[in-house]
Amino acid sequence: MVVPPPLPARVRWSHSLLVRSLVVITLWMVAVSVLVFGQLYQHLNTETLEHAIDDYDIIIGLSAKKIEQALWDLDQHEVNVMLEHLTSVEGYCGARVLQSDGGVFAERDWPALSQSHAHNVRLFTRDIFSESYARDGGPLQKLGSMQVCGNFDHINEKTRHLLDNIIMAMMIILAGMLVSYFYSFQIFFRPILSIGLSMQQLARSWLPITDPRLLQPNEIGHLARSFNLMVAELTQAQKAIQDEIQKSKHEADKNVLLRTIAGAANQAQNTDYILQRSLEEVCLFTGWAVGHCFLLEQATGRLISSRTWSFGARTRFAALVAETEKSAFKSGQELPGLVLQQRSAAWIDKPDQLKKFARGTLLAEMGLKGGAAFPIFIEDKVVGVAEFFATTPVQPDIDLANLMENIGVQIGRVIERGWHETALKQAMRKTEEAGLAKAEFLSNMSHELRTPMHAILNYAKMGGRDVEAGRTTNIYRYLGNIQIAGDRLLKLLNNLLDLAKLESGKMDYAIALHDLKEITTYAEVELYPLFQSKNLTFSVVCEATNTTAFFDPSAITQVLINLLSNAIKFSSPNATVRLRLKNAPDQKDFLQVDVVDEGVGVPDAELVGIFDKFVQSSKTKSGAGGTGLGLSICYQIITQHGGKIWAHHNTPAGAIFSFTLPARAN
Repeated sequence: MVVPPPLPARVRWSHSLLVRSLVVITLWMVAVSVLVFGQLYQHLNTETLEHAIDDYDIIIGLSAKKIEQALWDLDQHEVNVMLEHLTSVEGYCGARVLQSDGGVFAERDWPALSQSHAHNVRLFTRDIFSESYARDGGPLQKLGSMQVCGNFDHINEKTRHLLDNIIMAMMIILAGMLVSYFYSFQIFFRPILSIGLSMQQLARSWLPITDPRLLQPNEIGHLARSFNLMVAELTQAQKAIQDEIQKSKHEADKNVLLRTIAGAANQAQNTDYILQRSLEEVCLFTGWAVGHCFLLEQATGRLISSRTWSFGARTRFAALVAETEKSAFKSGQELPGLVLQQRSAAWIDKPDQLKKFARGTLLAEMGLKGGAAFPIFIEDKVVGVAEFFATTPVQPDIDLANLMENIGVQIGRVIERGWHETALKQAMRKTEEAGLAKAEFLSNMSHELRTPMHAILNYAKMGGRDVEAGRTTNIYRYLGNIQIAGDRLLKLLNNLLDLAKLESGKMDYAIALHDLKEITTYAEVELYPLFQSKNLTFSVVCEATNTTAFFDPSAITQVLINLLSNAIKFSSPNATVRLRLKNAPDQKDFLQVDVVDEGVGVPDAELVGIFDKFVQSSKTKSGAGGTGLGLSICYQIITQHGGKIWAHHNTPAGAIFSFTLPARAN
């Protein structure tokens, strides 16, 4: 596209069409005026001179008739009177009367022609005849002649005055033309030039005409207002086009952003990568300075830092990073908490809003004046919050909020996928552990079953030999040992059957309101020989205001015996085992039972997994015997009663196994 050269700020006079037109008109009018006024001057001058000559002839003729009689009578006095009267007329500078012989009969103010201005003085001569004599029938007789000098200075004066008037008229006409040109320049040429310059500005910056001299109620003003209307319409059209282009570009950028994040989400190997990539892409798209992501801690319901930031944040905003990563926010607390509470975007559109937040002072010191936070969803649940801060206030933007909601869904899917992958890995690990535990369990079960079976078979074989030999001394001892081994074998089989029923949900409970303190007494009586065998001290501490709860006595007795048996098994001789009853501090209307021992304890990593079936503690499974089913059976019974069971450390040594039971009907 060829760009035309810019208009000059001023147009040269020689290039102005108006100047050229006025010069041509002026020259033409001057030429016409000179021609017309010259012809008029010549005509008036000639006509005035001819009139003056005619007047001379008439006056001289009249004077000659009057002098004729006086000359006939030779009355010199009368002639002098006539000449004096004649010379008194304007334009007559002298007169005389000559006789027929040429002599001067009379004269008045007769100048010497040589001394007069020849071009201004003219001599008029008139012969005088005796007409009266000729009327009497005689011939004409020349009596003499009359000479008159006429001065035309007054005629030239009138002509000069006329010429001055003509020149004055031409000067007035020229002045009028100059005034007309100046006025035309002001009201016509300058506005047109200004409109031209405005059109040049229009082509570059869409500026309307604002000069009040161009907006007068006349033709130029009408043209200027029409120009302004055109500018307004063009400006509006251009703005609409620019807005549409900007909108299209913004939509394209949003689509690129979504595609980029979606692509990164599909290729992401871990959650941290997609979080950081998403934060950085959003910062690039919006121009925000820093971005960070919080994740919801499922156990506490608090938002904790994911320790994932946009690129460069740890260098540029180290203090903010340190403060944020050690913070946790509840619902409604600070900007992330607001998002968690209202499940929608939150904005910091005024710097004063920073004062409401604990990190507000730190943000202000770093030059951050605005921010925004958006929820991260998995299905309909908020699982995280992405927060951003900018160096300028961030105004609420519905379109941006919708965009960030889509991005939050993408991030949520990655987080969910990460959860599933983690859960899958944990499940696989648990499956492997369960397989190993099952193999170990089968090994233990084989050993446990084989031991009493061997005892039964061996004692039966030994008894048979003694009977054949007629020896009956040891028969009763053999039978007693066979009964002990059989009881142990029966117990193992009962545990397997109980666990199978519990897991299948086929265990029937007779749940009713019972006194838990009575159950502890039954357990103490049953386990008394075991306490005595290791010289253990057993005590029951009751801190509960009411020891009644809803439970099945048989099932809870089994739980207490299992827990107390473990405490006895893993306690050193002469130690103390305590059973404590109290109101559950974290569960209203629940009764809590604590079994406290001073044994080897349970490692931290095994406090939760110890209740899984086929699992034994690494500190207790070596040489302690057991099948790893007791705690699993306890867990199933307590949870099916609506309570909880867990393990924790005893200070200074040992472990505490606690469970709760509902004190009110549920």
